[in-house]
Amino acid sequence: MRTHSIVFCLFIAASVHADGFLFNGQSARCLGVMNACAAQADDPSAVFFNPGGLALMAKKRAASAGATLGGNVNGHFRGDGPGEERTASDAVPHAYFTMPLGERLVAGAGAYSLFRMRTEWNDPEHFVGRFVATKSKVDSYDVAGALGYELAPNLGVGAGIIYRTSRLSVTRAAGSFSSDRESSTGWSAGILYRPFAHWSFALTHRNEIGIFPAQTTAGTAWRPSDKFVFEIDVNRTGWSRVRELTVDTVRIPLDLEDTTTLRAGFRHRLSPRTEWHLGYAAERTAQPDSTVGPFMHDAPRSTYGAGLAFGIVDVAFSWSTDELRQISTNVDGINGNYRRNGWLVAVTVTR
Repeated sequence: MRTHSIVFCLFIAASVHADGFLFNGQSARCLGVMNACAAQADDPSAVFFNPGGLALMAKKRAASAGATLGGNVNGHFRGDGPGEERTASDAVPHAYFTMPLGERLVAGAGAYSLFRMRTEWNDPEHFVGRFVATKSKVDSYDVAGALGYELAPNLGVGAGIIYRTSRLSVTRAAGSFSSDRESSTGWSAGILYRPFAHWSFALTHRNEIGIFPAQTTAGTAWRPSDKFVFEIDVNRTGWSRVRELTVDTVRIPLDLEDTTTLRAGFRHRLSPRTEWHLGYAAERTAQPDSTVGPFMHDAPRSTYGAGLAFGIVDVAFSWSTDELRQISTNVDGINGNYRRNGWLVAVTVTR
């Protein structure tokens, strides 16, 4: 009973979500638990979430593919002139594949997006922030390869190579600017340890790649029975290396700060072919008041996720609600109140 209370309290402790231009749509199965899945790694998306779990998967030869559709709604600015964000959506594919290479070694490959941002303002000719940005985008896409090795039946380690392409763009009164598509490489590593029948522990790290920050995740999963899984993950993202973005000849100050994210997830198996999922993510904003503005307005945000798995299909949905940012020290003098909501819908098929 005491253990149940501890896990319940950890689950409720999660609140608010933000984290720069981090994107949560790498897998429908994990989106349903708000990406609290590093200590489970039980499907091909372990290539991304924890390569240390690849060799411990029950089904080592597997493939999955899908897409995540997301966007912002109800975005607005209230200051020296009102501004409304356009309701926009964006679809991003993801795919993973794993196969055994002997009894203890498993190889995997994946393609997904980890960092994305969209901001577009209505009435760009009259928007008060038109000399800073009327439309802005951050896009990235990763192709990764990974190897997982089973050191023991309850201990797996893994590492991977990541090839990332990215592009930035901004439109303002002076015209439209975009960076050349840039490419860079990095690595990831992870460990998954199951010392007890009902508990597992994970630690993963992804290094900084190009302009994007490093990220470290620690996770704990508890299985009180074969039908229930609870997991708590903590992410640390090194946003402080992102001082500014350069888009062609335009320099955009951001001065981002490191963030810590708390994620909690729950899975309940109803039958051998059906599960339902719930999740919650908790993050503080990476963006200080001085750089919150028309190009980007990050905020503390509460994000709820839910999902359903039926057979080979996973479907998930998340909804985010920003806290109101009341800004009086913006570097460009665009002061006022910023707020918006966000949503994601993901579908993944796994064979």
